[in-house]
Amino acid sequence: MWINSTSMLKGGILDAVVDVFSDSVALPRHLVRQVKERVRQHALIVSSNERADGYSFDHSEFLDYFLGEAIARNLISGTFADLHLVLAKASLPQGVLFSTAAYLARAGSSGSDCLRHLQEISKGDSSTSYTRENVASLSVRMMSAMDLSDFKVEGVNMPPDSLKGVHLSGATFSDCHFQPIDVENSSLDNIEFKSCRFERISFHSSSVISSIKMTDCRVFCVEDSSGNIVYDPTRVNNFLSKYDIKVESTGSSPVDILEERLWDDELVLCEKAFRGFMRRTYANEMVLRQKLGNQADRFMDSILKDLLRCGILIEVQNEGGGNHRVFRMNAKMVQISDALLKADGNYEKFLAAFQV
Repeated sequence: MWINSTSMLKGGILDAVVDVFSDSVALPRHLVRQVKERVRQHALIVSSNERADGYSFDHSEFLDYFLGEAIARNLISGTFADLHLVLAKASLPQGVLFSTAAYLARAGSSGSDCLRHLQEISKGDSSTSYTRENVASLSVRMMSAMDLSDFKVEGVNMPPDSLKGVHLSGATFSDCHFQPIDVENSSLDNIEFKSCRFERISFHSSSVISSIKMTDCRVFCVEDSSGNIVYDPTRVNNFLSKYDIKVESTGSSPVDILEERLWDDELVLCEKAFRGFMRRTYANEMVLRQKLGNQADRFMDSILKDLLRCGILIEVQNEGGGNHRVFRMNAKMVQISDALLKADGNYEKFLAAFQV
């Protein structure tokens, strides 16, 4: 069902599955007929609305649960060809990740062996493939559920919120790219990140973080528990140090986390406005005014024109209600972070980074 991107099975396929199972356990033929009828009447299975002779799970969560268990059994048995087809299809839902990790923990299987198998499966795929993304998600959930430590995750693309609600200790992440992550209800202890890139890290009062080390890493922005977002690299490093995260560089220019640069007022307002686009692509005029407070008129009258002229923002048609202007973030957050780094607090230098 997962590989074929369908939530429904034809009755004939359901019968074929029953036949395969019955043959594997040498079930008598008269019992096979009963099993086929009972399967159709099972509490978790309902008749599909798509066709008369179709059946599906009553809720999508049931598919996630059994898919997770199937992944775990393939990991234990070493059926990697089938497992690769599953991992390469699409991003696995959170329910699948939890189900896989829970099954492996209950089965008492070797978590270290399973993690190594996953790493081997992902090596043949590109860094942006679903395979590598799913391997990363599964690895983190397995390490959390099975209390694994001293394991290295290398060269994978970490999906959004992959570190949310996990308990990790002693792990190492090397050459990984982290999409926006949230560490709400997470416990991270003695974790080392080497040459990793973070699009955004969101911290919460429930985050328990200690003895974290980042070496040659790049964090484009951070967000505190109040929703305040910081882009400036120096201020980002200072922010991380408050959470017991040690930032180091092996290059010729060590990372300076002590000195904070003074930004132009216009650049400060730009940063506040960009917060309106952190979790959405579009933002209307009212959203921006809420972010800017009593400085909204100044931004709308002058700074907004500069951002539109440089192509950082573009104005789009308002397809909803009201007469408010609507804007779309045209530049990538990575570009904005790089421009802020080069600008060194200077508004004109920031704009110049987007001018051709």
